[in-house]
Amino acid sequence: MGIFKKVKIKKKLSVFLIFIMLISLSGCEGKATAPGVSSSVGERTTEAATESGAQDPVPNTAVQYAEEENQDFEDLMREYFEAYLSDNSWDYHSDVKGRDNPFNIEKIPYATYGDVNVTEEDWDEAKKGAEDFYDRLIKFENEPLTEEERYTYEAIKFEKETALHKFDNYYLYEPFSPGNGMQENYPIEFVDYQFDCKEDVDEYIELMKKLRDHFGDFIEYEHLKSEKGFFMSDSSVDSVIEQCDTFLKERDNNFVTEAFNEKIDKADFLSEEEKEDYKSQNKQAMEDSVFPAFEDLKATMEELKGTGTNDKGICYYEGGKEYYENYIFPSRSGSAKTVEEEIKVMDDRMTDLIVELSSIYYSNPEAYETYYNMLEDESLYKGFYDEGGEAVIDQLQEISKKEFPIDNEIPFTIRSMGENEGKIMESALAYYRICPLDDADYNVIVENSTHYDNLFYVLAHEGCPGHMLQNWYFRNTDASNARSVCMNLGYVEGWAVYASNQVLEECDFAGVVDDPEGIAKVDKIVHDLGYLMHGRLDIGINYEGWSLEDTEMYMEEHALNKEVAKEIYDIMAADPGTYLSYSTSYYEMLELRERAEEELGSKFDVVEYHRAILDAGPVPFAMLSKKVDEYIDENR
Repeated sequence: MGIFKKVKIKKKLSVFLIFIMLISLSGCEGKATAPGVSSSVGERTTEAATESGAQDPVPNTAVQYAEEENQDFEDLMREYFEAYLSDNSWDYHSDVKGRDNPFNIEKIPYATYGDVNVTEEDWDEAKKGAEDFYDRLIKFENEPLTEEERYTYEAIKFEKETALHKFDNYYLYEPFSPGNGMQENYPIEFVDYQFDCKEDVDEYIELMKKLRDHFGDFIEYEHLKSEKGFFMSDSSVDSVIEQCDTFLKERDNNFVTEAFNEKIDKADFLSEEEKEDYKSQNKQAMEDSVFPAFEDLKATMEELKGTGTNDKGICYYEGGKEYYENYIFPSRSGSAKTVEEEIKVMDDRMTDLIVELSSIYYSNPEAYETYYNMLEDESLYKGFYDEGGEAVIDQLQEISKKEFPIDNEIPFTIRSMGENEGKIMESALAYYRICPLDDADYNVIVENSTHYDNLFYVLAHEGCPGHMLQNWYFRNTDASNARSVCMNLGYVEGWAVYASNQVLEECDFAGVVDDPEGIAKVDKIVHDLGYLMHGRLDIGINYEGWSLEDTEMYMEEHALNKEVAKEIYDIMAADPGTYLSYSTSYYEMLELRERAEEELGSKFDVVEYHRAILDAGPVPFAMLSKKVDEYIDENR
């Protein structure tokens, strides 16, 4: 199912991890080499890596495009688009703001979470359907297509080819993972469900009533996973139980109920009598279905705890390494590199970043020490909370105009999570709700007020020039409907990390420091190291099969405190591939930028370059590489 319409910056241990590295570095005066860099790093993991690890650009051969649309292809893309919007009630509701059927696609007449795959028969049927669509799509490989059609074809071809690999092992899918599971995401989806008419409220109530049965389908699947030897580890079970307990703790004042009541009170299309009636219906649905769904899940986790056969990375399951290599890595990163090539890229970048951090320590020790001290006493980012999120995004929009194609102010609203909501969503610092297909100006950013992190960076990532700018811009292009719903996660997160890093050196830290430029340089490296460290550990644990001892060794080699190795190990093993879209995809974006600058020299225009990337939209990096080549050729 594709019901989650948000992109979020994951809560990282990076600040703590790199803080340990900073401590190590500050005590290494007089050393000629960068501390934490070991000549043995990567030796046990990269023998099969290529010489450079660089992704070869797609050959920029001349392509002959048709002048007229291919009607057969258009019909297939219409079918693709309709299937996407008609799969479940969530997608239609979140992607279509207008209630006047703007895309001439009839909404499902009943509330549904969509089809679920919980048995081998279900998976086999879904696989057959996926293969059938792919076979029909691939027939257009050599057919005449317009430029937009060819671009749409290539994007969806990558999506479908990658998606077919999720059928390689049915039981490696985990619907209740601690970091991305239904128990974390569904409550937030309920909170963010917008009410624009009575039909919306009725649909919401029906979805609430069906939640227990919906969870029940996947609980059945968990029993099958247990029987087949693919159930989660005990540490993951404990995390899921804790999330259920947090949700169930406040029944009378549950944040989902509170959010519903607030939205109902603001619904000017309802009478007072209707408002009270809906509140009563919702309360009953919470008691009869929603709370029992979480109780059922908790009971199942307690029952099945101990039946897991693997407390290590996904590669220790049968077929797990291939699943990671063929499905998780490309679907999360959007990269055409092999995993082995990416290992080389990451190891080289780790060395370069630590050398760069060491250089700053010796060249600007005052900025370095200030950053270190303010990080230690948690005062570095406090000034932003006095300004508030809206003021920060306003500031970021103005800053972003220097390098990004922003002609108008982007409308937005900010919502802060409540305490219990923030605990449920502990793994997210914030998230951006993707604007509807028919309303680019409907932008919502939700921040997790239970975390005290860099508001400037987080809102640059989620807002401008990150996710909000990218989605707002793309919604205002002439991309086909099919391509508008074909979202490549690697591009999406890679852009957000890249773009937010571009403006980080403009951060003035709300006027609380004397050398904001010097401190911002350190901060930029710290963020980069955090993403890189997590991405590299993800590959090490889930693809190379690192044990906890291997992970501790790697962390020691990089001057990190191995006392947190167990916590990190469990996080990576529970949600494999999560950090690839923040690390690998970011480096793909950097490679493209560096190539364009090198080829064009003084003719490189950063605003026009960013326009080319944003015009391309969420596509795999092999396709984006072709677009960058076109930009280079047009501007030589």
